[in-house]
Amino acid sequence: HFENSVQRQIGNLVGLAGIQYSSTVNSTASHALPADCIGSSTPADEKRPIKEVLAEHGNPDGFCYFQNAVFYVTPSDEQDFRKRGQSGVDWLRGWDMTCSQPYREGSGKPVTWYGDWGEVSTDNLDCAFYSQDLIYCYTFGWLRNQHLDTSLITNHTAWVELAGKECDDMQNKFQFADEEVTIARMKYENEESGNIGKGAACAQNPHCAEPITSRALAAHVYPKCLMSLEHGAASEMAYCQQLGCVLPGQQSPKIGTGSQCEPL
Repeated sequence: HFENSVQRQIGNLVGLAGIQYSSTVNSTASHALPADCIGSSTPADEKRPIKEVLAEHGNPDGFCYFQNAVFYVTPSDEQDFRKRGQSGVDWLRGWDMTCSQPYREGSGKPVTWYGDWGEVSTDNLDCAFYSQDLIYCYTFGWLRNQHLDTSLITNHTAWVELAGKECDDMQNKFQFADEEVTIARMKYENEESGNIGKGAACAQNPHCAEPITSRALAAHVYPKCLMSLEHGAASEMAYCQQLGCVLPGQQSPKIGTGSQCEPL
């Protein structure tokens, strides 16, 4: 069912789209999702501001309400954010649409991303989804050894509260208009046009005319902020924490992955 939907939508699918699915499939938590957590959105809802649509329906959890609209908007009953994040990374590393199989750490080429964040590199681009997800997480400051207080990830309530602060800071920085934050736009920029993936790949060339911008990357995650702090933003933060880290002691910023990073 899910993989068939992916095949229909795959086009220019990128890694950051798939993480919620895996965290639900691999859940071992005892906390079941509420019975009213069902997808109820209409095609017309996708084109309207997320905030407006949810307000009209009593502000339900948006990852419940919109789960029938986007295959990667899926609430998770896993309460341990470390597991949510790691299952997302593991699933994308194990899927042949996002990573050459079998996954082999250290097998990829070194790359550097150039953009409004400056320059940052990684030693090994081991999977296709790393191309955008590493710079995606880096520009938010959500990789390990960036500005998030990693110790909070084991405190469910505190991690969700931190996600709220991160989302507020993002909106203060980028000032997204309500009309920008729709399901339709999120889908178009990600899986339909592939603009995010193309821009992230272009940013690996210092002469790229139109590299991805920090604002364009934030425009993908901010809808998840408005839909659900717990199932959206907090899960995305956990994914980034498990995906990689900024390596200490480097002359210029460098992203580590896998065994290059201390485990959570």
